Amino acid sequence: MNDSLRRVRKQRKPDARRRRPPRLLPILLGAAGLLTVALLLLGGRAIVLSSTLRCHEIRVIGCQRLDAGRLRDLAGEQIGRPLLLIDIEAVRSEIETLPTVRRAVVARHFPDLLDLGVEERRAVARCRPDDGPWRLIDAEGYLFPPGAALPGDDELPRFRGLRTASDARRLTDEDQPALRALAALVRVTGRRAPIGTIIDLSPKDRIVLKPGDGSLVLWLDRQHPETNLEKLFTWKREVARIAAGRSVDLRFPRRLTLVPAEQPEPRR
Repeated sequence: MNDSLRRVRKQRKPDARRRRPPRLLPILLGAAGLLTVALLLLGGRAIVLSSTLRCHEIRVIGCQRLDAGRLRDLAGEQIGRPLLLIDIEAVRSEIETLPTVRRAVVARHFPDLLDLGVEERRAVARCRPDDGPWRLIDAEGYLFPPGAALPGDDELPRFRGLRTASDARRLTDEDQPALRALAALVRVTGRRAPIGTIIDLSPKDRIVLKPGDGSLVLWLDRQHPETNLEKLFTWKREVARIAAGRSVDLRFPRRLTLVPAEQPEPRR
């Protein structure tokens, strides 16, 4: 029995040695893998830094008020840089710091073009904070310079009596009722505000709205101008009959109040 076991063990030892993999093979495989990775990295770097894939042109899309050249200058440092190394988000954020820009999109177009697309703010009104230069206002209350004039700019409603500073980026909460009154006027009438519309916030207890040249002067509540204007157009026949050339106070529920003639109207 013992002789048989010894013979079996002697027969297995050579087989175990033959099945043992050479120790050099894993080293060679690892070295080949590292070399492949290194070659890929070097090749990728060469492609990224290639003169063919560098920014040679900046194209600006969407400018109306803005000067396209100003946007090109803003992104001018990207000229000559590899397209793949340009920080798209950083360029976009810098463009969106311009007051006139509501949204910007920056995109690469291979082999050498960088696109700058802008959506400008759309003006719904104008004002002169602190009697300074004219500023335009969008529907969200952001202020921005007129830039290149567009048709209809001189017909926009005018906001007066604002507390917002001349260098502010947005209307203060105290001046937001002017926007609400304008939006309510457009919604209730179903059309844009008439030419010559003035919304005056000089009085602290009301909004004074003059919706167009030769129209009534309306006093609205600062908190609920929408409700006031809906009431006006419910009673528009009565108003036209009894209030011609007068101011009408709409702040009180379920009645119209004619303002005494000595009450001043908003200055033009």
